[in-house]
Amino acid sequence: MPHHHHHDHNHHLGCACCGHLPKLANSDAAAQDLLGEIEQVLRKTFPQQSQQAVIFHGGPIHTMEAPASRRVEAVGIGGGVIVAAGTLQEVRAQMDRARHHVTEHHLNGHTLLPGLIDPHVHILGSALNKAWHNVSPFRGNSEKDAEISQTLNANYSIELLAGWIQSTLNEPDGKSLLKDKDGQTIWFIGYGVDPSLMTAWGNIDKTWLDDLHHGQVEGLNLAILLINASGHLAYANSAAISRIGSTSSTGVLTELDVTQAMNIVAASTTTQEQIPQGIAQVLRNAAQRGITTLFDPSMGVNDSRNCADNLELSALSLTAELGPLRLAGSLFASKNQNLDSWLCDESHWQLDLNNPPASRFSIKGIKMIYDGSNQGLTGYQKEEYDCFANPRIPPIPAVPEVPPTGKSNYEGHTGSEAFPAMLKRVLDQGWPALIHANGDRAMSDVLDSYQQAMTAPDGAIDAAKAKLLRLRVEHASLMDDAALDRMAALQLNPSFLIGHVGYWGYVFQNTIFGQSKAEMLDRCKSALDKGMRVSLHSDHFVSPLGPLRMAEQAIYRKQEGAPGKDKPILNAEETLSPEQALRAVTLDAAWHCHLDHQVGSLEPGKQADLVILEHDPMTETALPLRDIKVIATWLSGAPVRIER
Repeated sequence: MPHHHHHDHNHHLGCACCGHLPKLANSDAAAQDLLGEIEQVLRKTFPQQSQQAVIFHGGPIHTMEAPASRRVEAVGIGGGVIVAAGTLQEVRAQMDRARHHVTEHHLNGHTLLPGLIDPHVHILGSALNKAWHNVSPFRGNSEKDAEISQTLNANYSIELLAGWIQSTLNEPDGKSLLKDKDGQTIWFIGYGVDPSLMTAWGNIDKTWLDDLHHGQVEGLNLAILLINASGHLAYANSAAISRIGSTSSTGVLTELDVTQAMNIVAASTTTQEQIPQGIAQVLRNAAQRGITTLFDPSMGVNDSRNCADNLELSALSLTAELGPLRLAGSLFASKNQNLDSWLCDESHWQLDLNNPPASRFSIKGIKMIYDGSNQGLTGYQKEEYDCFANPRIPPIPAVPEVPPTGKSNYEGHTGSEAFPAMLKRVLDQGWPALIHANGDRAMSDVLDSYQQAMTAPDGAIDAAKAKLLRLRVEHASLMDDAALDRMAALQLNPSFLIGHVGYWGYVFQNTIFGQSKAEMLDRCKSALDKGMRVSLHSDHFVSPLGPLRMAEQAIYRKQEGAPGKDKPILNAEETLSPEQALRAVTLDAAWHCHLDHQVGSLEPGKQADLVILEHDPMTETALPLRDIKVIATWLSGAPVRIER
């Protein structure tokens, strides 16, 4: 059977969802140095503040509790937790009874909410990118804008991409390029390139890249490597192909070659050394967007040589301890060998569903990836992608080694390595599962597998267990009514990458899928109506961090990639109310992550994780939610401070 697509992480990085991560260090000594460096950078960037006893009042305060959020006059915090929420008089009395020496904080009309949560991001993959060039559709027109844009660049095109690369190559001394330790090569590495969001679908290959620049730079061979936003693909010029030892004739790299390229780049340039600064940048960006909790579903992609030693997890746990927000996550598995590591009793990293109230880092499940990315044309479909079945002019380039239906990462796996068998093993050990599924065929296969794994010998579905484990389907992009009904019956919960509607909706509808199939994207309202709990996520680095932006895209479902000022709506029946959308980035996101005992709403006893916003996102404002200014975040009752 062909071996090219097996999510085998010893040599392969898979899609963005795996956290696309080369090795972080090449030796144990380098690993210790990296952790020391991360600690130093985080202590400097986020000086820890002491907890305060405060009564907040003087602006809208939304508790986001279930079943309905209350708007209260005041909230009191002390000892790191929420002490009271209610009228100012009640809160003052309760703070008094709790013997807190209180200061009062007048909100001046600003809005107080529980800290925002992104339940699916790739922290180290995003940090790694910071050493490279942003060539994504979320880059503004200057390199400064690159970090912060939550808006598509309307001029994103293959010509604009060429211009960005040229302007970097024209800098004096090649200052933004990365020198290779081989002494012969200098690298331009770009991340986030997305042909699907270009004004005309870009066909990037070796010929195009070679034409961008002839001759050497600073007396060195110029290697150009662009990594596709899906993480499944990369594009290389002749010098890069030769440096990584690839046999690709087209310069379009898949699977093994992408891994090989990234491992070489990480080890032979200063990429690894820039990771601590990259982590600080990701955390700063998250805090500035109002986030107090991040969930990384693909922790431990590399280095699981044995149970107790995983550099990625050590780095993430240190990041949570010293950063401006708390972290939880799940452990990545592509085959039984990974499960052997994670599920063994000696593992240093144990499941912790009821983590202590003040803890900053916890492990909540196992993540598996069933297929690829719909916008990358690798999500697994029941029928051929419309852009292949009804070819466009000019034609959309197919992905090398992937059929026109996309494909499963478990094709040809049998016995205990088959997907349903692995999933059953996870659930039988009492671990929650988070399964990535994008295509409609992937959705139905994953639902079949969940059903099989949850069916007892007597044929009954163990729904109580499902409820307890809060089983997730990540992205759950395409669902017809039958899939929604099955999900509800199996007590599964969807976490939607809502940018599929906001950012990619137009290209899905007009190019990739056609009208009727695009209507099945991210059916948030239907999922809620059927009794499921829904969360919204960024899958950062795939789309920008910003829970308010995600809520906005769920409330309005505008196709931001459409030309012109007035953006069409994608399936208006699936829009959410502001409260529903905000709950999907607060309490229900916390519930999905088994953190709702700790965070997600302003209720007494929970951690005092707060965000203060300039305007109230619960009211239908004239302002897009993503443009509401974040005034401050608080973590466990202490204000977050960020040093420049």
